[in-house]
Amino acid sequence: SCGHDTGAFLFVDSTPPSSIGGWRGLWLQASVLPLKSSSGFSPHFSHPFYCIGEMIRRALRTDCAIRKAGAPGPFTGGFPLPSFSSRRNIKARPTEREESKMKAWTTLFVISMFATVVALAGDVDDVRAAEDNYYAAMNSGDARGWARSRLSEESTRFGPGGALLEVFGSLEEQEQIRKAEFDAGLKYNLRARHRDIRVYGNTAVVTLYGVGAVSNNPQVHNRITRVWGKQSGQWKMIHAHLSPLTISTPRIEERFVGTWRLVAFERRGPDGELRPSTNSFSNGLLIYTSTGHISQQLTREGRQTFSGRGSAEEAQEALYSYLAYFGTFTVNEGQGTVTHQRQAHLIPGRVTDGIRYYRFMDNRLMLTAPPGGEDVTTTLTWERIE
Repeated sequence: SCGHDTGAFLFVDSTPPSSIGGWRGLWLQASVLPLKSSSGFSPHFSHPFYCIGEMIRRALRTDCAIRKAGAPGPFTGGFPLPSFSSRRNIKARPTEREESKMKAWTTLFVISMFATVVALAGDVDDVRAAEDNYYAAMNSGDARGWARSRLSEESTRFGPGGALLEVFGSLEEQEQIRKAEFDAGLKYNLRARHRDIRVYGNTAVVTLYGVGAVSNNPQVHNRITRVWGKQSGQWKMIHAHLSPLTISTPRIEERFVGTWRLVAFERRGPDGELRPSTNSFSNGLLIYTSTGHISQQLTREGRQTFSGRGSAEEAQEALYSYLAYFGTFTVNEGQGTVTHQRQAHLIPGRVTDGIRYYRFMDNRLMLTAPPGGEDVTTTLTWERIE
Protein backbone atom coordinates (compact mmCIF):
# COMPACT_ATOMS: atom_id res chain seq x y z
CA SER A 1 0.00 0.00 0.00
CA CYS A 2 1.04 3.63 -0.43
CA GLY A 3 -0.09 6.26 2.03
CA HIS A 4 1.30 9.70 2.81
CA ASP A 5 0.78 9.35 6.56
CA THR A 6 1.67 5.74 7.36
CA GLY A 7 4.32 5.00 4.75
CA ALA A 8 4.61 2.28 2.16
CA PHE A 9 5.19 -1.36 3.07
CA LEU A 10 6.46 -4.32 1.09
CA PHE A 11 5.80 -7.78 2.50
CA VAL A 12 6.86 -11.14 1.12
CA ASP A 13 5.72 -14.27 2.96
CA SER A 14 6.56 -17.70 1.60
CA THR A 15 7.29 -21.33 2.32
CA PRO A 16 8.95 -22.93 -0.71
CA PRO A 17 8.15 -26.51 -1.73
CA SER A 18 10.11 -29.21 0.11
CA SER A 19 11.94 -30.05 -3.12
CA ILE A 20 14.05 -26.94 -2.66
CA GLY A 21 15.57 -28.59 0.40
CA GLY A 22 16.74 -27.22 3.68
CA TRP A 23 13.99 -24.66 3.81
CA ARG A 24 11.52 -24.53 6.65
CA GLY A 25 10.34 -21.03 5.95
CA LEU A 26 11.21 -17.65 4.60
CA TRP A 27 10.18 -14.26 5.77
CA LEU A 28 11.27 -10.95 4.34
CA GLN A 29 9.94 -7.51 5.08
CA ALA A 30 11.22 -4.24 3.67
CA SER A 31 11.63 -1.33 6.01
CA VAL A 32 9.00 1.40 6.18
CA LEU A 33 9.51 4.06 3.53
CA PRO A 34 10.01 7.47 5.20
CA LEU A 35 7.31 9.43 3.39
CA LYS A 36 7.46 12.24 5.92
CA SER A 37 10.40 14.06 7.43
CA SER A 38 10.56 16.72 10.10
CA SER A 39 10.10 19.38 7.42
CA GLY A 40 7.17 17.69 5.70
CA PHE A 41 6.93 15.16 2.89
CA SER A 42 10.16 13.54 1.79
CA PRO A 43 11.29 15.02 -1.55
CA HIS A 44 11.73 11.52 -2.94
CA PHE A 45 8.02 10.83 -2.49
CA SER A 46 6.49 14.13 -3.53
CA HIS A 47 4.75 12.30 -6.38
CA PRO A 48 2.94 8.94 -6.12
CA PHE A 49 4.92 7.55 -9.08
CA TYR A 50 8.12 7.81 -7.01
CA CYS A 51 6.43 5.97 -4.18
CA ILE A 52 5.36 3.16 -6.53
CA GLY A 53 8.79 3.12 -8.13
CA GLU A 54 10.53 2.77 -4.77
CA MET A 55 8.23 -0.11 -3.88
CA ILE A 56 9.22 -1.89 -7.11
CA ARG A 57 12.90 -1.22 -6.41
CA ARG A 58 12.60 -2.76 -2.97
CA ALA A 59 10.67 -5.67 -4.41
CA LEU A 60 13.55 -6.31 -6.81
CA ARG A 61 16.01 -6.16 -3.92
CA THR A 62 13.90 -8.68 -2.06
CA ASP A 63 13.90 -10.86 -5.16
CA CYS A 64 17.69 -10.81 -5.12
CA ALA A 65 17.73 -11.76 -1.46
CA ILE A 66 15.49 -14.78 -2.10
CA ARG A 67 17.64 -15.94 -5.00
CA LYS A 68 20.84 -15.56 -2.94
CA ALA A 69 19.24 -17.78 -0.30
CA GLY A 70 18.79 -20.49 -2.93
CA ALA A 71 15.17 -20.14 -4.05
CA PRO A 72 13.54 -18.67 -7.18
CA GLY A 73 12.31 -15.14 -6.51
CA PRO A 74 8.79 -13.92 -7.26
CA PHE A 75 10.17 -11.78 -10.11
CA THR A 76 12.32 -14.61 -11.59
CA GLY A 77 10.15 -17.68 -11.81
CA GLY A 78 8.07 -17.21 -8.68
CA PHE A 79 6.02 -19.66 -6.72
CA PRO A 80 2.78 -19.70 -4.74
CA LEU A 81 2.98 -17.95 -1.40
CA PRO A 82 1.13 -20.22 1.08
CA SER A 83 1.04 -19.80 4.81
CA PHE A 84 3.87 -21.18 6.99
CA SER A 85 4.68 -21.94 10.57
CA SER A 86 8.41 -21.36 10.78
CA ARG A 87 10.05 -18.09 9.81
CA ARG A 88 13.50 -16.62 9.84
CA ASN A 89 14.82 -13.26 8.80
CA ILE A 90 17.18 -13.08 5.87
CA LYS A 91 19.30 -10.04 5.24
CA ALA A 92 20.96 -9.75 1.87
CA ARG A 93 21.93 -6.82 -0.32
CA PRO A 94 22.16 -6.98 -4.11
CA THR A 95 25.43 -6.43 -5.91
CA GLU A 96 26.33 -3.03 -7.33
CA ARG A 97 25.39 -4.24 -10.81
CA GLU A 98 22.01 -5.47 -9.61
CA GLU A 99 21.43 -2.20 -7.74
CA SER A 100 22.13 -0.27 -10.95
CA LYS A 101 19.62 -2.38 -12.86
CA MET A 102 17.01 -1.78 -10.15
CA LYS A 103 17.44 1.98 -10.38
CA ALA A 104 17.25 1.86 -14.17
CA TRP A 105 14.00 -0.12 -14.13
CA THR A 106 12.51 2.19 -11.50
CA THR A 107 13.42 5.28 -13.52
CA LEU A 108 11.98 3.73 -16.70
CA PHE A 109 8.74 2.91 -14.89
CA VAL A 110 8.32 6.45 -13.52
CA ILE A 111 9.07 8.02 -16.92
CA SER A 112 6.62 5.75 -18.72
CA MET A 113 3.84 6.46 -16.23
CA PHE A 114 4.44 10.22 -16.44
CA ALA A 115 4.46 10.09 -20.26
CA THR A 116 1.16 8.20 -20.22
CA VAL A 117 -0.52 10.84 -18.06
CA VAL A 118 0.82 13.69 -20.24
CA ALA A 119 -0.41 11.94 -23.40
CA LEU A 120 -3.89 11.43 -21.96
CA ALA A 121 -4.09 15.07 -20.88
CA GLY A 122 -3.08 16.15 -24.38
CA ASP A 123 -5.74 13.95 -25.97
CA VAL A 124 -8.45 15.45 -23.75
CA ASP A 125 -7.42 18.94 -24.84
CA ASP A 126 -7.39 17.87 -28.50
CA VAL A 127 -10.88 16.36 -28.25
CA ARG A 128 -12.16 19.53 -26.56
CA ALA A 129 -10.67 21.61 -29.39
CA ALA A 130 -12.35 19.32 -31.97
CA GLU A 131 -15.68 19.78 -30.17
CA ASP A 132 -15.25 23.56 -30.14
CA ASN A 133 -14.40 23.60 -33.86
CA TYR A 134 -17.50 21.49 -34.56
CA TYR A 135 -19.76 24.01 -32.81
CA ALA A 136 -17.99 26.96 -34.42
CA ALA A 137 -18.54 25.53 -37.93
CA MET A 138 -22.19 24.70 -37.21
CA ASN A 139 -23.05 28.10 -35.70
CA SER A 140 -21.23 30.09 -38.41
CA GLY A 141 -22.79 28.20 -41.32
CA ASP A 142 -19.49 26.65 -42.42
CA ALA A 143 -20.74 23.59 -44.33
CA ARG A 144 -17.27 22.38 -45.23
CA GLY A 145 -15.92 22.69 -41.69
CA TRP A 146 -18.94 20.86 -40.30
CA ALA A 147 -18.60 18.01 -42.79
CA ARG A 148 -14.84 17.69 -42.22
CA SER A 149 -15.41 17.15 -38.50
CA ARG A 150 -16.91 13.71 -39.30
CA LEU A 151 -15.44 10.51 -40.68
CA SER A 152 -16.23 9.94 -44.35
CA GLU A 153 -18.93 7.30 -44.87
CA GLU A 154 -18.55 6.05 -41.30
CA SER A 155 -20.32 8.62 -39.18
CA THR A 156 -23.74 7.77 -37.75
CA ARG A 157 -26.30 9.56 -35.61
CA PHE A 158 -29.47 9.05 -33.62
CA GLY A 159 -31.23 12.41 -33.92
CA PRO A 160 -33.39 14.10 -31.26
CA GLY A 161 -36.59 13.31 -33.16
CA GLY A 162 -36.39 9.58 -32.46
CA ALA A 163 -35.76 8.60 -36.09
CA LEU A 164 -33.84 5.50 -37.15
CA LEU A 165 -30.06 5.51 -37.32
CA GLU A 166 -28.71 8.04 -39.82
CA VAL A 167 -25.67 6.98 -41.84
CA PHE A 168 -23.82 9.90 -43.36
CA GLY A 169 -22.31 9.61 -46.83
CA SER A 170 -19.03 10.92 -48.19
CA LEU A 171 -17.59 14.22 -47.04
CA GLU A 172 -18.63 15.82 -50.33
CA GLU A 173 -22.24 14.63 -49.89
CA GLN A 174 -22.34 15.85 -46.28
CA GLU A 175 -20.97 19.24 -47.33
CA GLN A 176 -23.59 19.60 -50.07
CA ILE A 177 -26.42 18.69 -47.70
CA ARG A 178 -25.28 21.18 -45.07
CA LYS A 179 -24.75 23.92 -47.65
CA ALA A 180 -28.29 23.42 -49.00
CA GLU A 181 -29.68 23.68 -45.45
CA PHE A 182 -27.75 26.89 -44.76
CA ASP A 183 -28.78 28.38 -48.10
CA ALA A 184 -32.42 27.63 -47.22
CA GLY A 185 -32.09 29.73 -44.07
CA LEU A 186 -31.34 27.09 -41.43
CA LYS A 187 -29.40 28.70 -38.60
CA TYR A 188 -27.83 27.28 -35.47
CA ASN A 189 -26.94 28.92 -32.19
CA LEU A 190 -25.96 26.03 -29.96
CA ARG A 191 -23.45 25.61 -27.14
CA ALA A 192 -22.24 22.84 -24.87
CA ARG A 193 -22.88 22.77 -21.13
CA HIS A 194 -21.45 20.43 -18.47
CA ARG A 195 -19.21 18.67 -20.97
CA ASP A 196 -17.27 15.60 -19.83
CA ILE A 197 -14.52 13.98 -21.93
CA ARG A 198 -13.17 10.46 -21.37
CA VAL A 199 -10.33 9.10 -23.52
CA TYR A 200 -9.75 5.37 -24.00
CA GLY A 201 -6.75 4.94 -26.28
CA ASN A 202 -7.77 6.16 -29.74
CA THR A 203 -11.42 6.52 -28.75
CA ALA A 204 -13.05 9.35 -26.81
CA VAL A 205 -16.56 9.54 -25.36
CA VAL A 206 -18.03 13.00 -24.79
CA THR A 207 -21.23 13.62 -22.80
CA LEU A 208 -22.86 17.03 -22.49
CA TYR A 209 -26.03 19.09 -22.55
CA GLY A 210 -26.66 20.93 -25.83
CA VAL A 211 -28.64 24.16 -25.40
CA GLY A 212 -29.52 27.11 -27.60
CA ALA A 213 -31.69 27.62 -30.67
CA VAL A 214 -32.14 26.21 -34.16
CA SER A 215 -33.97 28.41 -36.68
CA ASN A 216 -37.46 29.06 -35.26
CA ASN A 217 -36.96 26.81 -32.22
CA PRO A 218 -35.73 29.16 -29.48
CA GLN A 219 -35.44 26.45 -26.84
CA VAL A 220 -33.21 23.50 -27.61
CA HIS A 221 -32.30 21.22 -24.69
CA ASN A 222 -30.64 17.93 -25.60
CA ARG A 223 -28.68 15.29 -23.76
CA ILE A 224 -25.85 14.35 -26.11
CA THR A 225 -23.30 11.55 -26.30
CA ARG A 226 -20.64 11.73 -29.01
CA VAL A 227 -17.94 9.21 -29.88
CA TRP A 228 -14.70 10.46 -31.43
CA GLY A 229 -11.95 8.39 -33.04
CA LYS A 230 -8.31 9.31 -33.56
CA GLN A 231 -7.06 8.66 -37.08
CA SER A 232 -3.77 9.91 -38.50
CA GLY A 233 -3.32 12.10 -35.42
CA GLN A 234 -6.69 13.86 -35.79
CA TRP A 235 -9.89 13.40 -33.79
CA LYS A 236 -13.00 12.84 -35.93
CA MET A 237 -16.58 12.29 -34.85
CA ILE A 238 -17.82 8.74 -35.41
CA HIS A 239 -21.24 8.68 -33.77
CA ALA A 240 -23.65 11.00 -31.97
CA HIS A 241 -26.80 10.29 -29.97
CA LEU A 242 -29.17 13.17 -29.11
CA SER A 243 -32.10 12.87 -26.70
CA PRO A 244 -34.41 15.84 -26.01
CA LEU A 245 -34.44 16.91 -22.39
CA THR A 246 -38.06 17.18 -21.30
CA ILE A 247 -38.66 19.82 -18.67
CA SER A 248 -41.72 18.80 -16.69
CA THR A 249 -41.98 22.11 -14.83
CA PRO A 250 -40.86 24.90 -17.20
CA ARG A 251 -39.78 28.19 -15.71
CA ILE A 252 -42.28 31.03 -16.16
CA GLU A 253 -39.58 33.07 -17.94
CA GLU A 254 -39.69 30.60 -20.82
CA ARG A 255 -43.24 31.69 -21.66
CA PHE A 256 -41.94 35.19 -22.36
CA VAL A 257 -39.11 34.09 -24.65
CA GLY A 258 -39.79 34.98 -28.28
CA THR A 259 -40.62 37.89 -30.56
CA TRP A 260 -43.89 39.82 -30.12
CA ARG A 261 -45.65 42.51 -32.15
CA LEU A 262 -47.95 45.20 -30.82
CA VAL A 263 -51.63 44.66 -31.59
CA ALA A 264 -53.35 46.99 -29.11
CA PHE A 265 -52.60 50.06 -26.97
CA GLU A 266 -55.26 50.94 -24.38
CA ARG A 267 -55.70 53.43 -21.55
CA ARG A 268 -58.43 52.94 -18.94
CA GLY A 269 -59.63 55.07 -16.07
CA PRO A 270 -60.27 53.93 -12.47
CA ASP A 271 -63.79 52.93 -13.52
CA GLY A 272 -62.41 50.53 -16.13
CA GLU A 273 -63.75 52.57 -19.02
CA LEU A 274 -61.60 52.97 -22.10
CA ARG A 275 -60.06 56.44 -22.46
CA PRO A 276 -59.52 57.90 -25.93
CA SER A 277 -55.93 58.70 -26.84
CA THR A 278 -54.65 60.85 -29.66
CA ASN A 279 -50.98 59.98 -29.28
CA SER A 280 -51.02 56.22 -28.68
CA PHE A 281 -48.39 53.91 -30.06
CA SER A 282 -49.54 52.00 -33.13
CA ASN A 283 -46.60 49.81 -34.03
CA GLY A 284 -44.04 47.99 -31.95
CA LEU A 285 -41.74 45.05 -31.51
CA LEU A 286 -40.87 43.29 -28.22
CA ILE A 287 -38.17 40.64 -27.88
CA TYR A 288 -37.41 38.42 -24.88
CA THR A 289 -34.41 36.05 -25.13
CA SER A 290 -33.57 32.82 -23.31
CA THR A 291 -30.52 34.60 -21.87
CA GLY A 292 -32.79 36.97 -19.91
CA HIS A 293 -32.51 40.01 -22.19
CA ILE A 294 -35.22 42.30 -23.55
CA SER A 295 -35.52 44.83 -26.36
CA GLN A 296 -38.58 46.98 -27.03
CA GLN A 297 -39.39 49.56 -29.73
CA LEU A 298 -42.60 51.55 -30.21
CA THR A 299 -43.71 54.15 -32.75
CA ARG A 300 -46.69 56.52 -32.74
CA GLU A 301 -49.12 57.17 -35.57
CA GLY A 302 -48.51 59.89 -38.12
CA ARG A 303 -44.72 60.11 -38.00
CA GLN A 304 -43.44 62.63 -40.56
CA THR A 305 -40.35 62.51 -42.71
CA PHE A 306 -37.76 65.27 -42.43
CA SER A 307 -37.56 68.08 -44.94
CA GLY A 308 -33.88 68.06 -45.82
CA ARG A 309 -31.60 67.55 -42.83
CA GLY A 310 -34.44 68.20 -40.42
CA SER A 311 -35.18 71.17 -38.19
CA ALA A 312 -35.04 71.24 -34.40
CA GLU A 313 -38.84 70.96 -34.26
CA GLU A 314 -38.80 67.93 -36.61
CA ALA A 315 -36.08 66.25 -34.53
CA GLN A 316 -38.09 66.84 -31.35
CA GLU A 317 -41.23 65.42 -32.95
CA ALA A 318 -39.31 62.36 -34.17
CA LEU A 319 -37.96 61.80 -30.68
CA TYR A 320 -41.41 62.20 -29.14
CA SER A 321 -43.00 59.71 -31.55
CA TYR A 322 -40.51 56.90 -30.93
CA LEU A 323 -39.71 54.87 -27.82
CA ALA A 324 -36.88 52.34 -27.52
CA TYR A 325 -34.88 50.65 -24.79
CA PHE A 326 -33.09 47.41 -23.98
CA GLY A 327 -31.88 45.56 -20.90
CA THR A 328 -32.70 42.45 -18.90
CA PHE A 329 -35.88 41.09 -17.36
CA THR A 330 -36.97 39.09 -14.31
CA VAL A 331 -40.35 37.58 -13.49
CA ASN A 332 -42.09 37.44 -10.11
CA GLU A 333 -44.70 34.75 -10.65
CA GLY A 334 -46.16 35.20 -7.17
CA GLN A 335 -46.97 38.88 -7.76
CA GLY A 336 -47.73 38.42 -11.46
CA THR A 337 -45.15 41.01 -12.55
CA VAL A 338 -42.27 41.24 -14.97
CA THR A 339 -39.57 43.84 -14.37
CA HIS A 340 -37.62 45.36 -17.24
CA GLN A 341 -34.20 46.43 -15.97
CA ARG A 342 -33.42 49.07 -18.58
CA GLN A 343 -29.73 49.39 -19.39
CA ALA A 344 -30.21 52.05 -22.07
CA HIS A 345 -33.13 54.21 -23.19
CA LEU A 346 -33.75 56.64 -26.02
CA ILE A 347 -34.47 59.20 -23.31
CA PRO A 348 -31.47 59.13 -20.89
CA GLY A 349 -33.54 59.97 -17.83
CA ARG A 350 -35.60 56.79 -18.17
CA VAL A 351 -32.86 54.26 -17.52
CA THR A 352 -34.82 52.79 -14.63
CA ASP A 353 -36.67 49.58 -13.78
CA GLY A 354 -40.11 49.28 -15.34
CA ILE A 355 -42.61 46.99 -13.58
CA ARG A 356 -45.46 45.52 -15.60
CA TYR A 357 -48.32 43.21 -14.61
CA TYR A 358 -48.54 40.38 -17.10
CA ARG A 359 -51.27 38.06 -18.34
CA PHE A 360 -51.17 35.40 -21.04
CA MET A 361 -54.11 34.53 -23.27
CA ASP A 362 -53.50 32.02 -26.06
CA ASN A 363 -50.67 33.50 -28.15
CA ARG A 364 -51.02 36.98 -26.66
CA LEU A 365 -49.28 38.75 -23.79
CA MET A 366 -50.86 41.70 -21.98
CA LEU A 367 -48.51 44.04 -20.11
CA THR A 368 -50.11 46.67 -17.84
CA ALA A 369 -48.19 49.49 -16.19
CA PRO A 370 -49.07 50.56 -12.60
CA PRO A 371 -51.65 53.39 -12.48
CA GLY A 372 -50.30 56.81 -13.40
CA GLY A 373 -51.80 60.26 -13.24
CA GLU A 374 -55.55 60.31 -12.58
CA ASP A 375 -55.31 56.58 -11.84
CA VAL A 376 -55.15 55.80 -15.54
CA THR A 377 -53.66 52.42 -16.44
CA THR A 378 -52.00 51.63 -19.76
CA THR A 379 -52.06 48.15 -21.26
CA LEU A 380 -50.08 46.99 -24.27
CA THR A 381 -51.21 43.76 -25.93
CA TRP A 382 -48.58 41.80 -27.77
CA GLU A 383 -49.02 38.86 -30.15
CA ARG A 384 -46.33 36.24 -30.53
CA ILE A 385 -44.72 36.07 -33.98
CA GLU A 386 -44.59 32.38 -34.90
